[in-house]
Amino acid sequence: MYEGGYRVPALVNWPGQLEPRKVLQPMHVVDWFPTLMKLTAAKLSTPLSLDGEDVWPWLTGDAPMRDRTFYIVWGGGRAREALRHGGLKILRNRPKAPWELYDLAADPYEKTNLAAKQPEVLERLRQVYQRERAADPR
Repeated sequence: MYEGGYRVPALVNWPGQLEPRKVLQPMHVVDWFPTLMKLTAAKLSTPLSLDGEDVWPWLTGDAPMRDRTFYIVWGGGRAREALRHGGLKILRNRPKAPWELYDLAADPYEKTNLAAKQPEVLERLRQVYQRERAADPR
């Protein structure tokens, strides 16, 4: 649930279409489907509700990068949970464990748990997590 397991580099190469550049925008594998659909002008016979979004404008530098929200629940009844909201992240490694809070911009290796020092930020992010979880059809 920590960044070492989820912060994975990716490489995109398309000579003549993409200029070499470094993109630090967090993306997810689910972003590739809508991106490739748009690039190929493909149409679906049945509309789908997609979690991902077209990331081509970020890859080309045509749009400013922005903060995004990602959440994950892993492991069924022994669920581990996390939410990344902009540069902040909350997580817990079992259902009744206390939530941890990290500022990824200042602490990308998640060494300092800020939950006790910033309970109002933790609670705000917990509410965002609950909204994301409630909206998930699973």
